[in-house]
Amino acid sequence: MGELFFRVPQFRIRPLSAPEVRKDPIVNRWVLISTDRLGRPQEVGESAPVDRLSQCPFCAGNEHLTPPAILQVPETREWRVRLVPNTFPAIRGEGPFRARSDGLLIGGPAAGRHEVVIECPNHEANLARCSADHVADLIRALASRMRHWRVERPDLYPFWFKNHGAASGASLEHSHSQLVGLPWTPELVRQEMEGGLRHFESNKTCIFCDLIDQERAAGLRIFSESPRFVAFSPYASRFPCEVWILPTDHRSHFDRADEDELAEFGELYHRILRMLDLGLDDPPYNAFIHTTPLVAPDLPHYHWHMEILPRLTGIAGFECGTGLNINPVPPEQAAEYLRSID
Repeated sequence: MGELFFRVPQFRIRPLSAPEVRKDPIVNRWVLISTDRLGRPQEVGESAPVDRLSQCPFCAGNEHLTPPAILQVPETREWRVRLVPNTFPAIRGEGPFRARSDGLLIGGPAAGRHEVVIECPNHEANLARCSADHVADLIRALASRMRHWRVERPDLYPFWFKNHGAASGASLEHSHSQLVGLPWTPELVRQEMEGGLRHFESNKTCIFCDLIDQERAAGLRIFSESPRFVAFSPYASRFPCEVWILPTDHRSHFDRADEDELAEFGELYHRILRMLDLGLDDPPYNAFIHTTPLVAPDLPHYHWHMEILPRLTGIAGFECGTGLNINPVPPEQAAEYLRSID
């Protein structure tokens, strides 16, 4: 979902009739092939002239430039958050995913949902500069939409993510994020769930809950807390100042949090964004939520959480070829610095 580094007409790419998911025949990894993404606008990294801002599709007053809202908070002209279908979806279509095989090759139509979360009505590029109440409204809107999918499309995995800044893969300047309904559980989430299950079978406890207890006892990497949430730099951070936010009580589904929990989570998320903005000079970052699949019951071994990855270092040949990130900043020092910002 990153920036497009080539000109579409030059390559004369023939669009697919529909997005596809394909499985690598050697490693257990899926990829998404979606030519629908080729026509999306690309403005991050450029200066924004006034005449272009007047045509920003995400600004209040320009609602006619997007598809009709799926969800709007509040449902008045003075909205704060809007969710609309993505005009350039990576995935689309109805019906369950049914993989087809051709010898060693496995793939099929990528049916699902792809929605844009317009996070504020004014042309603000940085969510950290909105109010904490506003960010809480955003978090409640995400949970509301996932609850809708739980009834309407429980077969989809709800993956929310945010790209901020050109180095993160963001394409439009106006603060926004995306909610994608995938026809399968992402491999990273599956790996987390399988690791949690192994720990539970051996110890009869949730590894995420145990990790919170150990981090609190150590006091080295936690840098911010609220009554029901904790934020820390993980021991094996992939990027400098990487952040995980977890509920302190065991919770497996993000969308099942109550309104007070969601508001408190939104306020802590806002506080972390403010720290990054002030302490790291508005860095590019990726953020996403990992949650238990909608069709699964509450699990004793998996804990929903948010990860925020400041993109202060790049991904190059070593990382691509080995799957290992090189992080030049020890997380203990990152947490110490972020505590000083708080």
